[in-house]
Amino acid sequence: MLDAAFSLLILQGLMGAFDTLYHHELKLNLPWRKSASKELFIHAIRNFFYIIVFFSLAWTEWRGAYVWLFIALLIAEVGLTLWDFVVEDNTRILPSTERITHTLLALNYGLILAFLAPTLLSWGSYSTEFSFTSHGGYSWIITLFAIGVLVWSIRDGLAHFRLQKFAENKEFSAALNLNEPGQCILISGGSGYIGSQLAQRLIDEGHDVSIVTRSIHKSAIHFSGKIRLIDDLKNINATENIDVIINLTGASIAGGFWTDKYKLELKSSRIKATRNLVSLCERLETKPKLVISASAVGYYGNQGDHICDETQDGDDSFSHELCLAWETEAEKFEALDIRLCILRLGVVFGINGGPLAKMIFPFEFGIGGILGDGKQWFSWVHLEDVFRSIAFCINKTDLSGRFNITAPDPVRNKVLTAAIGKALKRPTLLPMPVKAIKTLFGKMGEEIFLFSIRASSDKIQLEGFEFNYTEIEETLDKTLNP
Repeated sequence: MLDAAFSLLILQGLMGAFDTLYHHELKLNLPWRKSASKELFIHAIRNFFYIIVFFSLAWTEWRGAYVWLFIALLIAEVGLTLWDFVVEDNTRILPSTERITHTLLALNYGLILAFLAPTLLSWGSYSTEFSFTSHGGYSWIITLFAIGVLVWSIRDGLAHFRLQKFAENKEFSAALNLNEPGQCILISGGSGYIGSQLAQRLIDEGHDVSIVTRSIHKSAIHFSGKIRLIDDLKNINATENIDVIINLTGASIAGGFWTDKYKLELKSSRIKATRNLVSLCERLETKPKLVISASAVGYYGNQGDHICDETQDGDDSFSHELCLAWETEAEKFEALDIRLCILRLGVVFGINGGPLAKMIFPFEFGIGGILGDGKQWFSWVHLEDVFRSIAFCINKTDLSGRFNITAPDPVRNKVLTAAIGKALKRPTLLPMPVKAIKTLFGKMGEEIFLFSIRASSDKIQLEGFEFNYTEIEETLDKTLNP
């Protein structure tokens, strides 16, 4: 019976490791999401309990009265798991794979308790003491799991306290200061990384915000205050008034390998959403004053050291093809005599998920380094400057056209790598060669990690916009260290 319990305990450790690495870290970046602070606190405590359970089963027997303390630990873990389930459902949307994993973990834990029960009852018949024991290879394997759980217990605990400081830090919440109060703003893609935070900021400032979302129930947890959630644009009456439409919809370019199927999803998600917004504007009796449609500096493709302004043509890369198709669809708003601003965004730095959280993951464990030869240019922008550029477009009523929204000082990858290492106080000694990137990530890795894009934001600055975040080291330090 005990051998079966050990086998199930190893299975529990493997499933827990998958859940932590794949869901919590790689997919959702929980250690950098302010809303995950309480969840990480629970994870830290529960992992501490697991450490005791793993080490104890590997090397000791809790005999006599001590066995009841051990049983209490096992029961407390169940209580913490139930608390975790409640907090998760109230703070984020769990993907189906995570729900399945949690169900399997719960069922497997029940089996572990069932197989452990006879052994625990036998421990109770001895005199009260801790007795050293060994179960051969099982003990050493379970000890390795205990060490891994210890590492993540510390990581989650530290992340909890860091996120508490982020919540207290008001530096990244300056008012947008739209000229006209109480504007009606429709955001497509309002549950994404940029859209959800922009929407909440606009709600807090008293604007009438509507979000286009595929799931009203799931999206509701993202927001507090008055908001309208729409799952079908046909539900908007033709007589309604919309002042501004902000189009941010699109599947994540780093959301999966660029298979033919995923390329189609990347393109169709952007084109279909934009086309639906055009159809909405066609039937509205009063047209919106402005449409702001997102794009990306990926439009330019791989340009080496060449400085790319908005007149620069792209290359034959998929990134260019994707952005060109998106922008071409957005041009149809102009045919309706609607002012249009297309914002070609650099890589957007901020917390609460997003690309930065994914980029720094290997650096946090001291295994980050330059990509390729490190000479490729990297165009970036802070999330606050993205918000401010959107507000600038709304306020400046004579502004239209395409604009690069990137910090005035693009940096080479080797400079970015050093800045991340300095902000996190980690070494950056493990480079990733070009061949390894192409092998591991395919075309996606080549275009995202190795393309050199040196975008110029002179055009938007000449219109009067000023970037608040211009130096890479200072920006990363402020962003990662509240």
